[in-house]
Amino acid sequence: MNVYNFNYSIYRGYCVLDFYKFALRKHPTLIRFWPHIIAYAFMYLFSRITLARFKQECFGFLKSIKDIDNLVEQFWDRHEKKIQLWYKEKHTEFDVVTSASPEFLLAPICKRLGIKYLIASNVDKTTGICIGEECRGEEKFRRLKEAFPDLNIKNYYIEPNVDSKIVEISQNVYVIQGERIIPYDAYKPKKKTVIKSFFVSRTFLAFITLGLINGTTCIVFSTLLSAVIPANAAFVVGYLLSLLLAYYLNTTFTFCQKMKFSRLLRFYASYIPNFTIQNLCVILFYNTLELPEIITFTLSAIIAAPVTFSILKFFTFNSKNKKHV
Repeated sequence: MNVYNFNYSIYRGYCVLDFYKFALRKHPTLIRFWPHIIAYAFMYLFSRITLARFKQECFGFLKSIKDIDNLVEQFWDRHEKKIQLWYKEKHTEFDVVTSASPEFLLAPICKRLGIKYLIASNVDKTTGICIGEECRGEEKFRRLKEAFPDLNIKNYYIEPNVDSKIVEISQNVYVIQGERIIPYDAYKPKKKTVIKSFFVSRTFLAFITLGLINGTTCIVFSTLLSAVIPANAAFVVGYLLSLLLAYYLNTTFTFCQKMKFSRLLRFYASYIPNFTIQNLCVILFYNTLELPEIITFTLSAIIAAPVTFSILKFFTFNSKNKKHV
């Protein structure tokens, strides 16, 4: 038996996102669901809901599609070309495709490709509601074992983000990078991929979003104070005033942990490099280049953000996230 993950493996990209964009082009009025989606995006960003719940809310647009089966067929008429050529060459009648994407979306393309076995999320195509658990991680492994009690995987083809249990029981594992098929043991992610996975993440996006709030607070205080005291001193006072709010927001929403005095001390220590970088930026942009105060404070906050996030993640909040969902 050969098992394939679908997205970023035999399909170039993420089919759910492609399908949504296709549906939006066909039915522009779906834009009316955006406020709802954005609201739930923020709830997921700050760990108020699970990824599965967020996806379910995004699929709410299905309620307004009269003939979803026809729309799916039209989608694959246009996007079948994104099926990897190497897969078509390797295809056998014993292939199994697994995915967290909805079964109603993948079933038509699997039929076209001659794939008999599909294990995917059971999403109601008329409501967008996921029936049962989303088919990822532990659930994907459980459903494979349920469908094939004598599970014996010869080759497992995956994107770089792997399902570890299935990897452990597979005879051969291959990582897919575009059209390249790389043995699992020989796979080494590129530096830009590692950097991207670090910064393009829920926690970093949450940190940046909250940072906009904290940064705005600092900029406002610093700008107002600069009218009565020197700009450098105004920045220091405004910065210190915004730190307590930053601690509360990052502890509660970004890293989802309890507030503790010891963590508060580490938090303040974590911001020493941030404070140093921003002060140097103030000296450079304001004192040397003579830029306006508000531009100086804004540039300082932007430049220091990636460094601060890295320190907070590995020093202040180094334990596993505790999600409140």
